[in-house]
Formats: sequence, structure tokens, C-alpha cells
Amino acid sequence: PASRVWGILTKFEDYPEWNPFVLNLELLNKSDEKLVEGVYLKAEIKLPGENPMTFKPKVIKFIEGKEFRWKGKVLVKGIFDGEHIFRIEENEEGQTLFHHEEIFTGVLASTLVYFKGGKMQQAFRNTNEAMKKRAESTNI
Repeated sequence: PASRVWGILTKFEDYPEWNPFVLNLELLNKSDEKLVEGVYLKAEIKLPGENPMTFKPKVIKFIEGKEFRWKGKVLVKGIFDGEHIFRIEENEEGQTLFHHEEIFTGVLASTLVYFKGGKMQQAFRNTNEAMKKRAESTNI
């Protein structure tokens, strides 16, 4: 069910166990008690065949049980910014749909997507497959 997928998505401390793309995700300020719009995260991501990269995105949308978005930047805002989107919904058949996408903007967005786009797509597919496997597992 959607609630199970949402629980997996928002239980950041378990990411190292299952997520091959977002290796680590946590609230940047330990004084922040929960995930809400406006908080900053510390994210460590790894594209296939690349070294991990750490950045500090801001949560720009959070709807409990349905949607979670962050926006990060490389170096300075406007050079290469990425809005990472997770959405969860149930269709008419009662199946849970996990939407996972990224919107890139900035001066170098098209160049970086040209060189890294294939690896990004693979990282997203790997994450989606790992999420499906974990959500369907009876061991968590």
C-alpha cells in the first residue's frame, strides 16, 4: 500500500540498507525534529560508476503520505539546480504508483544532463527497483 512506500521513503536512516542512489539522507540541522517544507537536508548520492557526491538541498514541498520534493544546487544557484521529486499515489486498481523524477535548470543544465543523463536514468531505475523490492518484502 501507499503508506508502506511512504514509510520506506521517509525513513532516511534505512537508506544505506536499500537505496543504491541516495546513499544517505538526513536532516541537516539536528534541531529540526521532522521533515517539513523549508528544512535543509544533507544528501549523499552516487551515480553508477561515479564517486559519491554530498550536497545540502532544501525541502520545497512536503505533503504527508503523498509528495516530497527537494531542490539542490551545484556551486551557485542558477548554474545547475535540480528539483528532486517523489510522489506516491494509488490507482483505481489499488496499486501503489511511485513517481520519481528530477527537473534540472540553470546555465549548465543541458550540458550536464547530456554527459550524465544516462547514468541518472540508471540511478533512478535502480532506486525504483530497490523501492519495489523493499516494499514487497515481508522482512521489514
